[in-house]
Amino acid sequence: MDIDARSNLLFGRYEALRIHAAIAQLSKPEFTTGQLAKVSGIDSNKCSKELAKLRQLGLVEATSRRGDYSRTDSVFWSLADQLAHEWREVNLRQPDAPQEMED
Repeated sequence: MDIDARSNLLFGRYEALRIHAAIAQLSKPEFTTGQLAKVSGIDSNKCSKELAKLRQLGLVEATSRRGDYSRTDSVFWSLADQLAHEWREVNLRQPDAPQEMED
């Protein structure tokens, strides 16, 4: 099962974990929606929707109305980065494993 399928099972959104990991890996806590879309390779509309969820949770703060954000200090970011790395590694080790998704 690839990282997006696992993300969907965990968060209910396919790209969520890749977005979280991309935010965690940014060198500075300040970023824009456009920068996030570029580094994650995910459409900016999907990034915006995920950022709205993260803002509600207090994991990012909007610093303007133009799509500027700041990552807050939280253990969540290192966890997201580690989980994304682990799941990418599992997928690399088992590329031909059956892709099962149960209810």
